[in-house]
Amino acid sequence: MTSVEHVIGVAGPELGNFRGGLVAGFTGAAFATASGGLAVVAGIAILAAVNGPLRRFRISHEVPTSQGAAGEVPPSPGEDRTVPPEGSEVPPSQGEDRTE
Repeated sequence: MTSVEHVIGVAGPELGNFRGGLVAGFTGAAFATASGGLAVVAGIAILAAVNGPLRRFRISHEVPTSQGAAGEVPPSPGEDRTVPPEGSEVPPSQGEDRTE
């Protein structure tokens, strides 16, 4: 997949330069530039017309909260926050001194 992306990234500008040079050779630089811009706009319009899901895509501006219902931060991956059954002793946390 990376190699395909590389080929497109390298060949795309070269193909655009070839098109621009070919059109400019027959008409002139101003027409080549304007026609290239119009071709891009037309291509985007065609892509939008045939691709409904792309047209309907919207970015949500809602910021997801990382807090639970009571304002508690959810556990990080691998963190165990299970509540022990009533009456059982809670093991001390690391570094916590439980001398009585």
